[in-house]
Amino acid sequence: MKNTKPSHPFQTNSKAKKKEYAALAAKIVSIRKSLINLETSSLIAISGVVHEQQESARNLLHYIALRRHDLRPLQSRLSQLGLSSFGRSEAHVLASIDAVLAMLDRLCGVERAGLGVDTTPSFMSGPGLLRHHTEVLLGPGSLERQVRIMVTMPSEAASNYSLIRDLLAHGMDCMRINCAHDDKDAWQNMIQHLRQAEREVGRTCRILMDLAGPKLRTGPVEPGPAVVRIRPKRDAYGRMIAPAKIWLFDETSTLVPPVTADASLPVCPNWLKRLSPGDSIDFVDAAGRSRHLKVIKINKRAVWAQSVNSAFVVPGTILQHLPIKHKSSSRMHETKVGNIPQLDGYILLQCDDILLLTPTLQLGAPAKLDKAGRVRYPATIGYTLTEVIQDARVGDAIWFDDGKIGGVVEKNDAEGLHIRISHAKPGGVKLRGDKGINLPDSQLHLPALTERDRADLHFVIEHADLVAMSFTIDPAQIIHEAA
Repeated sequence: MKNTKPSHPFQTNSKAKKKEYAALAAKIVSIRKSLINLETSSLIAISGVVHEQQESARNLLHYIALRRHDLRPLQSRLSQLGLSSFGRSEAHVLASIDAVLAMLDRLCGVERAGLGVDTTPSFMSGPGLLRHHTEVLLGPGSLERQVRIMVTMPSEAASNYSLIRDLLAHGMDCMRINCAHDDKDAWQNMIQHLRQAEREVGRTCRILMDLAGPKLRTGPVEPGPAVVRIRPKRDAYGRMIAPAKIWLFDETSTLVPPVTADASLPVCPNWLKRLSPGDSIDFVDAAGRSRHLKVIKINKRAVWAQSVNSAFVVPGTILQHLPIKHKSSSRMHETKVGNIPQLDGYILLQCDDILLLTPTLQLGAPAKLDKAGRVRYPATIGYTLTEVIQDARVGDAIWFDDGKIGGVVEKNDAEGLHIRISHAKPGGVKLRGDKGINLPDSQLHLPALTERDRADLHFVIEHADLVAMSFTIDPAQIIHEAA
C-alpha cells in the first residue's frame, strides 16, 4: 500500500525544492548585504557613540536596513518551512539572518564560505543588551510586566498631588512633561509632587521633558454658533438608555460645570432659587420643538435637571417654571438662558476637496458655495511658521491632526498652498484650529530648537532624566544643537 503521509519540508531532496531554498537564500543574502552597506556607510557616526553602546548602534542600523525591505512574501515562506521570519529579531538582527541562512544552506546541501562579519549582538548577548539599556534609560522593570508605562501630565497635575500619587501607585514608570504646555512653575510643582509620591509609595519614576520645538499648526477657525445641545444617551438602535443631565447654574457666579453634566445652562439666580425637586421646566428649543426638563436635585447655587428628549438651546431661550405645589394654577415663573459660549469652529473636509492653506492667521472658514451648491471659493485655514510655505513643492504630501486628514500640494502661489484632500474617512473629518501639520516629503528649513526651547533647557537639564526633541529633521540638527 502506498504511503500517502505528507513529507516534512526538511525531508525532501528534490531538485525543485533545493532550487526554491537556494532562491530564498539568495534573497536573504541580498538583504544581508544591505545591512552591512548601511553599517559601513555609518562608521563615522558609530565611532561617535560611547563605546559600551556601539554594538547596539550597529544592531540598530541593521534593523533600520532590514525594515526598508518588504519582508512579507519572504516571511510567509520561511514560516511555512518552520524557520524564523525575522519577526523577533530586533535584539540580534544579523545573528537571526545568519541562522536562517545556515539552515537554508543545510537544506541545499551546500557550505557557505565565511560571511566576514562578526554577528554581534548574538542570540545570547542581544536580549541582555536590550534589557540593560532599557533599565539605564527607563529604570528597572517589574515582575508583572516587561514594558514601561509613560504618562503625559495634564495641567491639573501641577495642583493635584493625589493624581500623581495614584498614577505612581498604579505603575507609572516615566512621567512625561510636555513643554509645549504650562510653564516652569507648573513643571516644578509636578516634579515636587512626584518626589513626594515616590517617598510615600516607595517607587521611583523617571522624568521625561519634551521640548515644544517649532509649532507647525493650523490657525484659528471662525467660531461656531452659541448653542448647547441636550442629548440623552441612546443605544445603537436609537433607544434611550439614560436621560441627559443638565446643570442649571447661577449666571453671576464663576462655577465650573461638573464633568458629569451633559449640558449646562446659565440662568438668573433668583429664578433658580424657586426650583424644587420634581418641578417641571418648559421651553421651546431652537428647532421650534416643545421640550421639558424635570428638576431632580438642588445644590447651593445650581440645580440638576434631566431631559428624555434632544434639544438645542440658545441664549435668550425662555424657560418657564411651574412649581409642583401649584400645578393646578397658571402661575408660571420665567427666565431667559444667559450667555452661552460659541462652539469651536471647524472645517469639514472630504476626499477630493480643496483646502487653501494661507500664510496668515486670519480666521479659517469652510468653502463658500453658490446657490447650486458648487464651490465658489475653497475652504481656507491659516498656519503658524509662515516661512515654511516656500519649502513645500507641488506633489508633496501633507497631513493634518496626527494623520486624520491627508492631501497633496497641487499649487503653491501668492494665496498659499492649494491642497487636494486625498485621505479622510467617509463622511468627512473635522479640521479645527491648533492641529498639527506634517510635510513628510518637504525639506523644511526649521531649527530643531526655538529660543523658548533654549530657555527651557536650563530647567530641563536640572530636573529631567530624559529630554525629547520634536520636529527633528536629520541627525545633523541634534549634533549642531548639542554643540
